[in-house]
Amino acid sequence: MCYDDITPNDMYSDLPCAFSGAFLLWGGMACVCWVLSRSLWTNLRVCWNIPDTRAFLVASQIFCWGVPTILTAVCMKYTGVSYRLTIICLPNDKHTFTTYFGWMIAFASLAFALQIITSFYCLYIYLMNLWKTSSSSASRNTGTSSELPTSATTAKSTWDKPWKANRQQAWARVRRIFILQWRNISLCLFSIAVVAMLSGVFVDLNTSLARDKARGFRAKEIAGWAACLVITQDKNKCLPLAKQLGITEAAVSASLIVCAVSRARVPIPV
Repeated sequence: MCYDDITPNDMYSDLPCAFSGAFLLWGGMACVCWVLSRSLWTNLRVCWNIPDTRAFLVASQIFCWGVPTILTAVCMKYTGVSYRLTIICLPNDKHTFTTYFGWMIAFASLAFALQIITSFYCLYIYLMNLWKTSSSSASRNTGTSSELPTSATTAKSTWDKPWKANRQQAWARVRRIFILQWRNISLCLFSIAVVAMLSGVFVDLNTSLARDKARGFRAKEIAGWAACLVITQDKNKCLPLAKQLGITEAAVSASLIVCAVSRARVPIPV
């Protein structure tokens, strides 16, 4: 893991480091892209009633495989990876938010927003049905309907049809839609939590020491740790002092474990 006594290996001096870092970056971004694709597909099906999704399938394959590849290549080129804390190479601090974590946060937030819009649309359909059934006259309650409108384009024409469904029947139909969406809702919530944790941990890891150095924070702690290294020549004896300088290794290890678990939670079609 180390190039010499004080310098760790990076992607240029160690080939496994380059591969492990690239796979970590690519896998994390691919999971977020597939969650975004699934949320967009659900929104198109429920809110816009688009039945033919073959073109969307092709587009999602290009997007979910191409975007992670491009962003990983950009991050490896302008940011790079190195052995920083664990046996897996992690992104360096140079431009890491611009080249990687910023895009990950944006995609996860967009997926979460699409899922919220889809869920609120289902509630909107239910509430509008209640309003129409409560305000319709007896002459307009002579017909029947077996389904709720599934798109915004057909909603207006459907409201003009007479309804016999009571509140329990209307809620039963909307509840079936929510039951079909439970997996996508859980994936969106899980992905936004993972992205928030990863971004918070690594962005704080990359900026804490530089910020402290620029503003003069923790000057005594940094000086004491550096003096310990010079005097003892043993990094293990100086670990208690190093833990005061930034984020803990336990937080970074926990974020990597959560990242690995997220891959098992996200279904990636092939």
